[in-house]
Amino acid sequence: MSFGLKSLLTKITTTILVAVLACAGSLFAQQAASLSSQPVLIQKQPQAISSAALDFLQSRDGAKIDVWLFFTDKGVFTKSAFDTEASKISLSDKVVARRSKNGVAEVLFCDLPVVKDYVEQVKLTGAEHRRTSKWLNAASFSVPIDAVAEISELPFVAYMEPVAKSTMKYPEPESLDIQPDSIIQPLSDLEYGAATAQLVQIGVPAAHAQGYNGSGVTLAIFDTGYRKSHEVFAQHYIDGRVLAEYDFVFEDGNTANEPADVSSQWDHGTLIWSTAGGHAFSQQVGPAYLANFLLAKTEDVRSETPAEEDNWVVAAEWADSLGADVITSSLTYSDWYNYSQYDGETAAITIAANTAAGLGILVCNAMGNSGSALGTLLPPADAFDILACGAVSSSGSIASFSSRGPTADGRTKPEVVARGVSTAAATAAADDAYGTASGTSLSTPLVAGAACLLI
Repeated sequence: MSFGLKSLLTKITTTILVAVLACAGSLFAQQAASLSSQPVLIQKQPQAISSAALDFLQSRDGAKIDVWLFFTDKGVFTKSAFDTEASKISLSDKVVARRSKNGVAEVLFCDLPVVKDYVEQVKLTGAEHRRTSKWLNAASFSVPIDAVAEISELPFVAYMEPVAKSTMKYPEPESLDIQPDSIIQPLSDLEYGAATAQLVQIGVPAAHAQGYNGSGVTLAIFDTGYRKSHEVFAQHYIDGRVLAEYDFVFEDGNTANEPADVSSQWDHGTLIWSTAGGHAFSQQVGPAYLANFLLAKTEDVRSETPAEEDNWVVAAEWADSLGADVITSSLTYSDWYNYSQYDGETAAITIAANTAAGLGILVCNAMGNSGSALGTLLPPADAFDILACGAVSSSGSIASFSSRGPTADGRTKPEVVARGVSTAAATAAADDAYGTASGTSLSTPLVAGAACLLI
């Protein structure tokens, strides 16, 4: 594994800001401008929704469709008005310190709230409000298909597009079968158990031996939920290092399984958290075993309610507000997009990942498991200044399922790889269950954990 992490951690989005000023009206230009201390105004588009997007939405079953509505403004039209609204917002010392790495410490346009009256006026059309994103100056709604024309005429709706659904295939845990002669002697005194080989492969024990273990760094995890009672997480709770959690599916403070969940809901998230930051010596240890954690339950695995990207976007804003340094996300959302749009400038979730990066958060996201053909990466892996993560075997060979770049605009993806074939992890089968799983889902938290050590 070649670590280009340190340079990425200190990159500033100035180059993005300069490059997009001529692209006024695009979501990417809006995102870039929102990282400034100025009002941002987006001209209402003559056609609020493209014909292709409308055709796609009409092809979906059901009386309602899920759409993003991007607004023209936030109700501030002068610098003095911006400064007045900005003075009402307080950023924590942790957030200011992290953002300062990217040269931004003040309140930005993306911090200002969305105009509540805009959301209320849309609801009067019969639309059901889902999520509000201050970063995108947008809100998502479940909209009756026959209300699309009425909504598109609202003067504050710049444009609309479908909310993309998740296309990530979740790996199935396998039984643990690690042979004693396959364990490599690590360069630290810690007992890593079955995780030894995957940590040695990317140099983690050498960092641990020098005292780098993620202490003081905050890692946000976006996934399906977590078996919080598993022994691999017990030390986190003893130490008080699980700083916050939120269920964006049921909108409550519990990210473990709830009565309305299917029994497998927490399976995937348990794998991911334990891989990044497991803390059960001689069983399962993650790179960032002494980090702080923010747990977001963003994905709903019930077949009738596929996960959607608006949960990811608002989870990123939540994590930013709580001072996250790193986000690990083993989730992809392609749905109605096509390869030509995997350019870092188009998908709403990609724009949110760009914004997180501009605010000093290192986003580690899975490439996807769509195979070996060129251009099989999936959003938000196409974002700028994030780490899109591919998967390799124990020998370092790229996994056949690991999605490939380049992006539509020719950038190399993935930036980095880690063990994603038979990766050791805790499983949700019981509080003391362990196994292996495969996918770029598993390589991503290894990279994110390693990033915490460097931070």
